[in-house]
Amino acid sequence: MPPEKMINNQYLIKETLHHDAFQKIYLASDEFTESKTPVYITVFKDMDAGSPITNAFLEYENELKEIFADFFLLEDVLYTVSRCCPGKPLTNFITNTYLNTYEKGMIVSSFLNQINTLETLPLMLRYVLCSFGNISIVDRRMVCFNHIPFFSPQDLIVTHKDYLERIGDFILTVYGNSITAELTAEIYEMEPAVDSIIRNCYDGSYESVEDIQKDFNPVYFRSRMSQDEARPSKQVGPVDDTPLKMPDHPDAPRRSFLYSREKKEGRRSRKARKIQRLAISLALILVVFFVGVFGISRILTRPPADPDLLGEEEVTHEENGDTDTPGDADEEWTDELTEDPSDPDEMPDTVPTEDPVSEEEVSDPPAADDPPDQYTVQSGDTLYSISQRMYGDGNRYPEIMEANNITDPASLRVGQVLQIP
Repeated sequence: MPPEKMINNQYLIKETLHHDAFQKIYLASDEFTESKTPVYITVFKDMDAGSPITNAFLEYENELKEIFADFFLLEDVLYTVSRCCPGKPLTNFITNTYLNTYEKGMIVSSFLNQINTLETLPLMLRYVLCSFGNISIVDRRMVCFNHIPFFSPQDLIVTHKDYLERIGDFILTVYGNSITAELTAEIYEMEPAVDSIIRNCYDGSYESVEDIQKDFNPVYFRSRMSQDEARPSKQVGPVDDTPLKMPDHPDAPRRSFLYSREKKEGRRSRKARKIQRLAISLALILVVFFVGVFGISRILTRPPADPDLLGEEEVTHEENGDTDTPGDADEEWTDELTEDPSDPDEMPDTVPTEDPVSEEEVSDPPAADDPPDQYTVQSGDTLYSISQRMYGDGNRYPEIMEANNITDPASLRVGQVLQIP
């Protein structure tokens, strides 16, 4: 096994939780504490992309010292140290726990109070620190942040609307009692006011977290009153109004760091799948449409059948009452033609002949050896096609080129008169 690495002579690396081109996240122990307190350490490797984060930590040093256990620069590399949260990770808690209305209100109110303390920080830090992977739930009613600055390049250009969408995602997850909850009209025990708050977060309508708290406080108080009415009226002792304190957490939770970093990615993937299915359906409809149109056009443009090919001879025989087939008639006619005449006197003395010259002039095309003297170039003609037409041999086009002083076969133009040798 490789030796355990010590950072800043204080933090002993136990396990690598995440490693990419942008950062590394370790699970370590603080050797300066008696109980070897478990901590998360984030190391930003790419200083070109990580310089805005480093500048933010240096500019807001006093504010961030109240949130982080430690952060420092070693050889121009930023290290952040975060204490491990107690409780269960958000995704595991929501998946395995059913919450009543009062517990939902407690968790959301605790979440809003936690992120309200981050309002003085830069937007990108607030957006990352309240991600789902940073949140744990304690005692079914309190939210604890790990404050692990786990960044992606897109987080450096996040907008206020993206930040509000992440808050809306958390409220929807808690009230929907599911990590994959969707905003619908009938979502568990959600009140119309909660539905309105989530939609306003998605629309980016709030200016700050305090505005969200103002809208949510009446919902929380109503749930608290309903919980008090459900309890027995007998009180054993005085009511304890002291705020809840976060219990100590001596051991780090054994869990993978990456859970569900951003529900928006899930929404985008579902939307992308819907668009993909719609595109495939549209493509299939277009293919069927064009195939149908092509088939119909082939049927409509099909030429009429030749009557000679449809059995004209059969029709003639049926009209005359003759049941012989055309094949039998051809046989008899062939036999008659091949019979040798017995009487030479019956043969005609003269056989009428036709003038071969006049017949050739009427029916035969001009011979290939006697082409016309001139030819007018038409659209689409080439020297090869003209030679083929005039001589019956396309390879004789050099003769035409020589007779017309043509050096470039591509210089033909429509209407040009060529001399045909």
